[in-house]
Amino acid sequence: MPEGSLEFQNRVALITGGSRGIGLAVARRLAREGASVVLADTDLDGAVMAAADISRPGSQALGIRMDVASASEVFEGVERARETFGRVEILVNSAGILGPFLPVWETPDEVWDRLIAVHLRGTFLCCKAVVPVMIAQRWGRIVNLASL
Repeated sequence: MPEGSLEFQNRVALITGGSRGIGLAVARRLAREGASVVLADTDLDGAVMAAADISRPGSQALGIRMDVASASEVFEGVERARETFGRVEILVNSAGILGPFLPVWETPDEVWDRLIAVHLRGTFLCCKAVVPVMIAQRWGRIVNLASL
C-alpha cells in the first residue's frame, strides 16, 4: 500500500505495547494511514508521549496504561478506547517482555509466570475483550505479533 494512502481512515486501532518498538511503529503507520490509535502500555508516560507525537488532524492518538496480563485493566482499556473513539475495529497485540536468558532449570518460576502472563494470557485477554465489540460492529481485525 502506498505511503499516505489513508487505507485506515476513520478506523480505530488499539495497539498493545504501543509506547515503543514494533507497537509504536505500527501505531505511527496506522495513524499516517488515517486511523485513530490507542497506545496501551504499562509505561503510561511513554504511551502518553508517543500519542502526543502521533496525533494530527484526522488521526487522533490516546495513550493509556494497560497491563495485558490483568483482565480488569484490559477490559477497562477497551472500554476507554470505546468511550473516546466510539469503537475499536483493529487490535494489534504487540505487548511483550524479555526475560533473563537462562537455561530452563535456572529460570525462576515467577519470571516464567510473568512471561506467560504477558505473551499468552495477554493476547487471550485482549482478544476476549475486543471480539464481542467487533462482532457487534460487524467488522474487526486482529493482528498478533511476536518478536525479540
